[in-house]
Amino acid sequence: MSEYQWWHERCDGLGITTSVEVKLLHAEQSPHQRVEIYDHQSFGRMLVLDGYIQASQADEFIYHEMAVHV
Repeated sequence: MSEYQWWHERCDGLGITTSVEVKLLHAEQSPHQRVEIYDHQSFGRMLVLDGYIQASQADEFIYHEMAVHV
């Protein structure tokens, strides 16, 4: 696929932006949202919906731990 590139997430209203160096693995437009999968050297695979990071392999344990105790 593509080479590593800089990806930016801008948080309007908070006055901050996040930038990470990632490699685009997959991108498509579903009927409901833009879906992108990136690879990051530290965070692993990252799920991005409509330009906002939703989850990464590095923070998977947080969701897994919660689901185990529900």
